[in-house]
Amino acid sequence: MAKKFDEMIKDGELTAAARLLAIELYRGGKVGHTRKLLIECLAERIERFEQRGFWITEAEYLRVNRRNFNLTDACEYCININNATKNSPRKRYLFCPMCGRVRG
Repeated sequence: MAKKFDEMIKDGELTAAARLLAIELYRGGKVGHTRKLLIECLAERIERFEQRGFWITEAEYLRVNRRNFNLTDACEYCININNATKNSPRKRYLFCPMCGRVRG
């Protein structure tokens, strides 16, 4: 006997529950084929994500979150902002749009 939607969620079978939800909404006429496919594709991506695992190194974390740290290394764009004229709109940037470094 097939599990019901609530049982799947309680058992942690979220992707199976999402697929069931997509089918039920499609058969009930609440969503079209494209939205049904979207839900199914997202469930597929989550399964692949869980199979492969997601690990991020400290260097990658710092690169992604540079805005949160006041790091001193300036990228080329930071140097160009510093060398821009006084009236340049780039001088008003609070953060470098390329590396996220805090401007100050």
